[in-house]
Amino acid sequence: MGGVWYGPYAPVVCDGADPDVSDAEIYPYALAFEKVVHNTQQCPISVQDSGWLQPGQSIGSWNCWSGGPVYQNGGETSNLREMLFTGQSFNANTGQCEGNWSERVIARRDLRLGCPDGYTLRIGANGQRECFSLAPPSCQISLSGFPAEVEPGKTADNRVATVSCTGRSPAGVGVTLVADVTANSGGHQHDDEVRHTRHMGQLGSLQGMSTENGKVLNGVTDADGKLYFSFTAPAPAGDHTVTAQCADSTNPCGMAQRAVWVGIKDLQAIGGGPWELVGGKSEHPDNHYLTVPAFLVLQQLSVHWRHLYVPFGPVFAVNDASLERGGLFDCCEIYTDRRGVQHDRRYEGWWTSPHSQHRRGTVVDIRANGGSGSIRREDEEEFVDYAARALGAVARIHGVGTGRHFHVLLMGVAE
Repeated sequence: MGGVWYGPYAPVVCDGADPDVSDAEIYPYALAFEKVVHNTQQCPISVQDSGWLQPGQSIGSWNCWSGGPVYQNGGETSNLREMLFTGQSFNANTGQCEGNWSERVIARRDLRLGCPDGYTLRIGANGQRECFSLAPPSCQISLSGFPAEVEPGKTADNRVATVSCTGRSPAGVGVTLVADVTANSGGHQHDDEVRHTRHMGQLGSLQGMSTENGKVLNGVTDADGKLYFSFTAPAPAGDHTVTAQCADSTNPCGMAQRAVWVGIKDLQAIGGGPWELVGGKSEHPDNHYLTVPAFLVLQQLSVHWRHLYVPFGPVFAVNDASLERGGLFDCCEIYTDRRGVQHDRRYEGWWTSPHSQHRRGTVVDIRANGGSGSIRREDEEEFVDYAARALGAVARIHGVGTGRHFHVLLMGVAE
């Protein structure tokens, strides 16, 4: 910003004078100028200051600085300000302030519109200035809210797919999300198409529609280029992925993939103790996992039971507890359910549970079928009584024949 004194011998210049000054310095500079020109350092000066003009206001001038504020692209690009100074000059001979004078000072401020590197300024079809680039638009997709940890059957909300673009708006971009699960993960050493089409996790969003049992989500980004979605974990534990891509193959935005850990945290292997571990199968080799509090109850129960047969009492056989990360326990290729019905998974398929519970590390089965490590029939009432009275656990008989066992709620409540 600057100003020019248009006296009788001054050149007519419209570009302003050096030095450029800021808004806050306009009045002090103008006042100092008037004091020098009119020799009025010791005399009072008055000023009427219009301030920067508001929309609809204008200033008339005999020179090129006149009119009102100018706006482009919704913002001010030029404005004027008028200061009317009046005062008296100092007469050194008389030592008095005398000789009235007045002067009009007009200041102008300008804002230059510019574009980022790689863009050029032009007048658009709507008459407004715009930045454009000859380079084709490009976008990149990313995922946030990951890695995620979700318990089986629970939902992780507020996951976000974000599309960032250069040369175009990120709003309204079609996005495709796909959920899947890693084979042989979560304690399940078996895999089939059903797991990848029904137990891979479900995606959902208010900004789109899910298909294929929630495996695929097609949505559209909002004004900020974001697509908010949720991931609902399946019943079986496992290692899952969410993959994001832009739906328009003619305007790709790359691919983003993030991990989701599905399971129950902080389960520990039962390990060795005054018991016999049985029931491990190739499909579920790690079938003896409990929470720490449940493990301590099992330990007390087994120690007490062996003491009843001092000095060389039998140990009981501990069958299934939970898998290493809990969740659905789809035990056994061939099994007999609690109603005595035999099932063969080679024909019926996996991913359904013959077990009641066994998902959170607080339930265990103890053999009661008359085989090695079984609770003897004549001792069953005492076993049930001690479990409840001393430890707060609940023991009930499940199954028939070789599948007969105690189903023990170690913490006294169902999972």
